[in-house]
Amino acid sequence: MGVSETRVDGFEGFRQCLLHRAKETVASRNPTYVQTLAQMVQNDTDLDEMLERLRPLLRGDEIREWQPLLETAEQCRDCARAVRAAVHLFNAVPPDEYLRASGVTLGEWTHYHFSSWIIEIHALLERVEQLVKQTCRQFLRPRDSSWQMGQDSLLAKVKVMRQAAEAVRVRHAHGFGYFDAIEEEKLWEFHVVAFPDVDLVASGLAQEVQFRPRWGAMIDEMTTGALAEIDATFDRLIAALGWQVSEARR
Repeated sequence: MGVSETRVDGFEGFRQCLLHRAKETVASRNPTYVQTLAQMVQNDTDLDEMLERLRPLLRGDEIREWQPLLETAEQCRDCARAVRAAVHLFNAVPPDEYLRASGVTLGEWTHYHFSSWIIEIHALLERVEQLVKQTCRQFLRPRDSSWQMGQDSLLAKVKVMRQAAEAVRVRHAHGFGYFDAIEEEKLWEFHVVAFPDVDLVASGLAQEVQFRPRWGAMIDEMTTGALAEIDATFDRLIAALGWQVSEARR
C-alpha cells in the first residue's frame, strides 16, 4: 500500500471516541448548553449570533479533562497531513521551466522537501507518543498498577521508529557525510588554495539529486510503516481502554 492510500484508521477511530466521550461529558455537565445549541442548529441560527448567545452558558469545566487530549489529537492529524504533503512534494519533479523561473535548482528542491519530511515524520511520531502517554496516565493509571508497562508496550515500535527518524535527521543535518568526506579526502586545502570561490553547498546540493530514487524509496517505506504502526497502536489502545468505536460513530 502506497503512502497516498494509507489511512490512520486506528487513530481516526480513537479520535472519534474522544469526541464522542467529550460530547457526552458536556451533555451531562451542562445540558442547557447542549439543548440550546441543538435548538439553534435546528433554527439555522447565524454562527456569530449562536456563539454570542452560547458563551455565557459555559461554566468552563465542561471538557477540562478532554481538552488536552483533543488538542494533541488535532496536532497528530496536522502532522499526518504535513507528512503526506512532504512525501508528495519530494516525489514531484517540477518542470525545468518552473525551476528556472523560481531560481531553484533540483538539488535545492530535493534538499528542502527531504528536510520537510524529516521534520514532519519526527513530529508526528513524537505527538503520537505524547497522546498515548496522556491517555494512559488519565485512564489506565487509576485502574491498573502496571499501567506504565502497558504504555511502554503500546509505544515500543513507535519509539523505535521515532529514533530511526531522529537518526536520519541527524545524518541529514550533517550533509549525509558530505563534509566529512571532504575532510577525509583532504580536500579543504585543495579548495582554499585552488578553488576558494567554489560554492561547496551548491556542489553538495547538486550531488543530492543522484540520491533522489534511494531517498524517495526510504521516505515511502518509512512513512507507510509509520502510519500503519500508528494505526495499530491506537487500535491496541482502544482495546486496552475498552472503548467501542462503533458507539462513537453512530
